[in-house]
Amino acid sequence: MTTTSSLERLEAKKRELEAKIATAKAKLSKKSRAEDTRRKILVGAAIIAANNTEDPRMPDALLASLLGEYITAARDRSFLGLPPLPPSPPEAN
Repeated sequence: MTTTSSLERLEAKKRELEAKIATAKAKLSKKSRAEDTRRKILVGAAIIAANNTEDPRMPDALLASLLGEYITAARDRSFLGLPPLPPSPPEAN
């Protein structure tokens, strides 16, 4: 039969393990975000370098088209000197 003290020890151990799991998940999430940011910086740097050296694979028109299509946040578009996107049409009910 399980005593109250052994049950309390098990509950304490459970809380300890849950805290360790939460810490491990947070570290993994932080590492994943950092890797994603690094990937974006490196890809962006490669694209900018190709465009600045007038590499025929990255002409100004292609870069402008990509930025215009994939940069959608108003503050990011403003920062890059892109025109604002037209307002979205209202959703049909």
